[in-house]
Amino acid sequence: LAMLNNALRPTDMRLQCTYKPVALYASLTAYCLMSNHFHLILRQKSDAGVSALMQRWLNSYTKYFNKRHDRKGRLFESVYQSVPIEDTEQLAHTTRYVHLNPLSLVEPGWKEVGIRNPQGAIAYTSVYPWSSYRHYIGQTCDTLVTDSTVIDDFDPGEYKQFVENYIQDLPTPG
Repeated sequence: LAMLNNALRPTDMRLQCTYKPVALYASLTAYCLMSNHFHLILRQKSDAGVSALMQRWLNSYTKYFNKRHDRKGRLFESVYQSVPIEDTEQLAHTTRYVHLNPLSLVEPGWKEVGIRNPQGAIAYTSVYPWSSYRHYIGQTCDTLVTDSTVIDDFDPGEYKQFVENYIQDLPTPG
């Protein structure tokens, strides 16, 4: 994703380790990768930047996956969807939504019925490796995150509390 997010990307793959984007299509605010879908919060940096990045990323991944698994054809069911974020409050709530996506792995149906084990859910989100959440709460430094708008509004402890309060306020099924 980082390599493809640049109109001026190097063609020499040996440069990946030291690669620094120059002309970003979009900056990445938050992300979560799941086994069957993903969420990205992107801030467009150039005209049609998000579209260009998504086209490059999805096409590249499809080619890689098809080659690796000796298959042909479409990989994704439909085109990506985007929703504009209007203000910083909506941005904060959207990042929380993205970061809570992995809960469906340990608490199936949690969005509809609530959380059985809030402390377990909090612990799981803090260790899930394919999300920017650990970056937000200061556990890691994630170089994929190139837009710190939300992080600038919260210190790591405040953001962690923002997420944990939401989890604890959900109903407990039963």
